[in-house]
Amino acid sequence: MTYLEDYQKIKTFGEWINFLSQDHDNYYQMTREVAEHYWPQHSGYDYLGNISGLPEFTDLLEKITYTEVLEKNDKHKDSSEVKLDTLHGYKLGFDKLNHVKGLEEITDLLGIEKPDTTIHLQHPGQICKLHMDNISSYFQHITDVTKNFLEYDFDHKSRQPVGSRNLYRMFVALDDWHPGQTWMWGETPWVKWKKGDVVNFQWRAVPHGTCNFGWNLRPMLRVTGFLKDESIVNDTSNWTISLDNK
Repeated sequence: MTYLEDYQKIKTFGEWINFLSQDHDNYYQMTREVAEHYWPQHSGYDYLGNISGLPEFTDLLEKITYTEVLEKNDKHKDSSEVKLDTLHGYKLGFDKLNHVKGLEEITDLLGIEKPDTTIHLQHPGQICKLHMDNISSYFQHITDVTKNFLEYDFDHKSRQPVGSRNLYRMFVALDDWHPGQTWMWGETPWVKWKKGDVVNFQWRAVPHGTCNFGWNLRPMLRVTGFLKDESIVNDTSNWTISLDNK
């Protein structure tokens, strides 16, 4: 039986959460198989706009709190990911500051509700392997959302409960791009970003990875949640909003 056939047997959102917690022969292949069936065409990423007025990252670190730092191993991996990572020498590929508090000004400015906020600090020499997202960490962190949805029917294309609002994952650059830093969204590279640049990507469809073969730390804010107003992702005018004027 294929991964897709197993996936299509899932009836409720709770069954999907259980499915994610199981070990698979090849987690990456499972996610790719599902994504390619439901999302055969997709963009790499969408540049949305820029948030001006962000403080220097060293100053930003002084105002935030977080509960844990994950570096060598990510507890959200299943056993097949761990085996493949060990075989190829991969680690998580960045320092992940989880459950970040103190950046509500940014998430409020973007109109994100029930946000799960993390900061990724990718040091020179770190590589985050090509992978796919299932947003499993969001449902582990924002438990009240998960509990409310467990008995809902499961939407196989959106990977969410039937009838729920779209769940988004955005990244905000916390420093300017430096040579040697790069992202890959599918077949599309992302470089030369400016501090405050905001991108949205189709997490359900796009394999992605990052590396830092330069000489500067690469800080990036990752925010996952629901949007009060989806016009922010549908506006193609490359907006600019100011943190100073909030």
